[in-house]
This record gives sequence, C-alpha cells and structure tokens, in this order.
Amino acid sequence: MAIKMSAVHLKTFLPVSFQSNPACIDLIRHVRYYNTTNDSQFPVKLIKDLFIPDDILKSHQDLFSEFFQTAFLQEDLDVIRALVNHETLKNIVDPNFHDEDKFTLLMYAAQNGLDDIAAKLLENEISETSSQSSSQKPIANVDFKDKDSMTALMYAAANGNKHILSLLIDNNANINVQNNENRTPLMCAAAAKQLDCLSYLLEKGAAVNIVDVEGNTALIYAAASGKKELVLKLLKYKANPLIKNLQNKSAADIAKAEEFNDIVDLLKKAAEIEKSKNLEKEKEKTTKKLATLSHAVMLELIEGDTSVPDLFRKEPKLAKNRIALNGFSPISHDSSIPNNTELRKLHPDLQKFYKLRKINAAHPYPPVYDED
Repeated sequence: MAIKMSAVHLKTFLPVSFQSNPACIDLIRHVRYYNTTNDSQFPVKLIKDLFIPDDILKSHQDLFSEFFQTAFLQEDLDVIRALVNHETLKNIVDPNFHDEDKFTLLMYAAQNGLDDIAAKLLENEISETSSQSSSQKPIANVDFKDKDSMTALMYAAANGNKHILSLLIDNNANINVQNNENRTPLMCAAAAKQLDCLSYLLEKGAAVNIVDVEGNTALIYAAASGKKELVLKLLKYKANPLIKNLQNKSAADIAKAEEFNDIVDLLKKAAEIEKSKNLEKEKEKTTKKLATLSHAVMLELIEGDTSVPDLFRKEPKLAKNRIALNGFSPISHDSSIPNNTELRKLHPDLQKFYKLRKINAAHPYPPVYDED
C-alpha cells in the first residue's frame, strides 16, 4: 500500500528553494506517489510551464529518473510527452533505458509512429537553463539492439514510419544492421509491404542483396508479399533475381507458389537479363585472361596437341599469378580451366588463328588490354 506524504512532512526533505515554491512541493508529492503506484494517473498539468532550477533537478535526479522509467514501463505517453518537452526535466529522460526485453523508448516511438517523441529523443543540444553547469541530456544510441537484435530503424521500417526512419538515418543509424536472423531494415520493409520505407532505404544506399539465415533476400520477401511495386523498386536498384535461399527457391519460385503470376513473369524476365549479363561478364573476363598468354604458348595452343591446363601451367606469368589454379572464372562446370573448343568459341581472334594456323610476327599476339 502506497504511503502518502503530506506537504508538511515533505518539506523536511526539500531544499529551502524548493520549500518556498508550493508548485514544486506539489510536483514532488505527486511524483513520489506516481512512482510507488502502478495504476495512478499523473496530473501532467503540474509539469507544464513549471520552472525547476538546475540545482533542484540534480538534488532529485534519482526521483525524476524513476519518474520517467515508471512512465515508460506503464506506456504513459502523456507523462512521457510532458517530460521530453520540459525545458529541464527532458534532461532526466534516458533514451537508452530499456525494459527486461531491452526495448527502449526510441524503439517504442519508432514502432508506433510517435514522431514528436522520436525527434525529442534525438535532440542532443545543451539546455539553455543548464548551460552554466553544462549538463547535457543523454544521447540516444540509435543502433541499440533489443533481445532479438532489432533496432529502432528496423521497427520504423517494418511499421511504415518513414519520418522516424529518416530521423534515424540522419543520426547515423546503421542502414544495413542485422538482427538475430540476419534480417536487415530493407528486408523488414519488404516483408511488411512498406513501399515508402523500402524506397527511402534504397535511396539512402541500403545493400540490396544481403541474405538472412535462411538465405532469403529483400527481393524474396517482396515476392512473397505479393506487392509488385516492391519487386519493381528492388529490381531497379539491382536486386539479383537469381539468388536462391536454403530451400533452393528463388524469388520467382516463391511468387509462383503463391500464384502471384504477374510477379512471376516480371522476375523471369529479370532473371534472363541477369543471366545474359553474367555470361557477358564471364566472356569478358576470359578474353582478358587469354590475352595474358605469351606468343609462344598461344601458337602451341592453336597448332599443338598439348592440353590447355598444361599450357597454362607452362606459362611462367600465369603460374606466378596462379591464374590457372584459382583466378580463372569457370567456363564449364567440369573444370576451372576451359578446353580448346571453349577457348576458340570465346575468343574470335583465337578462332581466326585456329583457321589460318599461322601468326603474323609483325603483329605480336596477344593484344594489350587496359585494366580499368
């Protein structure tokens, strides 16, 4: 049972400056009662426009800190708003205080779209009334993680609170932070069908092809959501439609299982384009590596019967750089080094030399490629 203290008894615990201020005495009495009662309603009008000197605030630091903590644990938004907006009491609001699940007020604001509270928590200025003592309110840790390694940014993304999302990113929140399941804010937005938040994260440089513990990407989550706009936006920012999760399912496979046929068609077209790009990249890399072969080795390759792997190993420059062993992009699934037929198909000049069976000594082979 809570013990109420009369104003007369309360005065014996208060500094002289406080005793002379009836409003402050009344505030303290209600704060003590509020802190010891789970179902009381605090009269927030006592806080508004009440000036509390810095020395008084310091002498009752623990009392007011408990006041904020009680309000947070009871989700008393009226009291919280009154505190974060008060000129001096805002300095006792600890934005990193958390409950037993490591859930902070900043996370609560991000989850519930409390823009005003989030903005106040992210303010780091020194109060004018506290300037002489240089007391500064605690700085919010924007990357603080709860028991599931979720951050405020993830809660904002998952709940479509774009304004808070932008505030957090402006305050250097890790845009690619991952939770216990390696999911990112981008994945949270995709899974929750939050197009505005997903678009904003992409604009701010969120990595698009990160995979979680199940091998899923943001694109796979978007495909599972059935929202075509999410898929289009991710593809615009180079999401890879070829990536498969640990169940060997691509984004198209997931969409097909859910009968999102328009998304399936979109992803199949994107996959074909991606495959074509990958093939061109492999051809380009192979062509450049062929260009490192010496004049003599190229001649032996065209006219001789020596195997390609042996030729690569004979070439000192290739052996030194270990290109033949671990730097050559696979052309076939059977070997990391292409066979003669594959080389001729991939390199027009080599095919031409194969047909002519001669090399013009006036124009040494191979051609020189400039590395970008």
